[in-house]
Amino acid sequence: MSQSPYLSKELKDYFASHQIEIKLNKAVNEMLKQRAEDPFGSLVNLLGNECSQKISLLKIRAFEVFNNEFRPALRFNCSFQYKMSEATGFSQTYVAVDEANPQILYDQDVPDRFEGKGMQKACELVNTKLLELFADVDCNDAKKVEDALKAFSERNQGPCLNITLPVSIIVNKAIASLLQIPLYKRLNSAYFGIENPEPKIPGLFLCILQGSKLHGSKCKPARFYYIIPQDKTGVEKTVIARNLSFGVRKTIASGKLGENGVKQLSDGSFICPFDTINDNLKMLDEVINQNGLKDSVKIGIEWAADNLFQPTAGKYELENPNPKNFLDVNQLADYYAKLCTDRPSLAYLEDPVVSDNYDHWIALKTKLQGKNIKLGSRKLYSSLENAKKALEIVKPEEGGLTEEEAKTANEKKIHLDYAVIRYGDFSTLGTFCQLSSFVLSRSPNVNLVIHDNNSETEDTFIVDLAVSNPRHSLLLGPPLKSERLAKFNRIIEIEQSQ
Repeated sequence: MSQSPYLSKELKDYFASHQIEIKLNKAVNEMLKQRAEDPFGSLVNLLGNECSQKISLLKIRAFEVFNNEFRPALRFNCSFQYKMSEATGFSQTYVAVDEANPQILYDQDVPDRFEGKGMQKACELVNTKLLELFADVDCNDAKKVEDALKAFSERNQGPCLNITLPVSIIVNKAIASLLQIPLYKRLNSAYFGIENPEPKIPGLFLCILQGSKLHGSKCKPARFYYIIPQDKTGVEKTVIARNLSFGVRKTIASGKLGENGVKQLSDGSFICPFDTINDNLKMLDEVINQNGLKDSVKIGIEWAADNLFQPTAGKYELENPNPKNFLDVNQLADYYAKLCTDRPSLAYLEDPVVSDNYDHWIALKTKLQGKNIKLGSRKLYSSLENAKKALEIVKPEEGGLTEEEAKTANEKKIHLDYAVIRYGDFSTLGTFCQLSSFVLSRSPNVNLVIHDNNSETEDTFIVDLAVSNPRHSLLLGPPLKSERLAKFNRIIEIEQSQ
């Protein structure tokens, strides 16, 4: 064909540069050898193998919708091209309703519309500016996708997490679909570099109670968890979570206020029904015993001690606001040790001291040494900068320190058992995974607990993200709402697909 006198030199060069004649002959010969029942379908498949391996973003459109708190959110519809296939994807982004996030791009210049929290400006940016930055990007290359999203943020001259994070998630979902691999395997190979991992069903933290002034509770700790053992199957974890959740609800409803006492939050957890820490722990213990789980399920508490610390006194306020009840760090450590001794089911303390006070962490760890109590934090490792400060070994030659100064600095490094991180706080998926990789590499015994957002849907991406690394765990709300149950069902689906 390329030798035809009727072809111009330009076309002959085109044929030669792409080896069109050679590849066509090869495909036809293979089709004839196979004697395929559908010869044209066979040719399509054979020639499809010669297509470019690039995965391209063809279209993207954003819509302003509402989340389950009836607050503005973004929905994205996308389509991607790979070889001769096209995949569509969609995703929504949600804003935690309990705190302002400076990384979210809101319509702040329209204060009379959704209190300045609309997302029409974000929609316009996506629909007019984003696609051009992906024109030459192979979406299968995670770094190039990150670079394109970073360039988008820079052009916007400000953070726009509600655009960049969901887009980075959609890209990975689409690639998994196009390559016909589980999403957790795609995430693992793209961000953690473990090829063909055996999926490990993550450990499960069940957020069951929430306290603090934020929810109108006199009980000071922010959250109480049930910790469901790692060795349980996905089905067993789901049934246990369901039984414990219903048990807590039934116990609260049987109190003096009846059903009026049951105050449930958007993540499915309950506002602490009692004013004291001990009374809430007693109830959680009773529900564990009622379900025959005394020897397996444990309890954890997120203290959020930054909110309990009184800077003027230099002490912590755990119960009623009386200066006589304030505790210094040593008294606080004694309190925790006694509490865990009195309540053997209490096995985990999260942010039990001021998050950035390394002396307090060291004092607490020293006091609790040998007591088999796990420690974790939301804030200590909440960013790469914080994690480096807490974990990275200081070398004298790098910091201009003496050997003794470096030794003293390194003795203050804080290695905990759990780092609790909400991936929804990061501008892109790659940024979150970079932090995860750093923490896990610097602290060999730590597990990363991935926390979902308060305002959620039935999207199950968080489960695949947890499964993508064997040292990830999950923190979920009770499976009493469809958006939570969907995540438990995804755990079961992954487990049973092996």
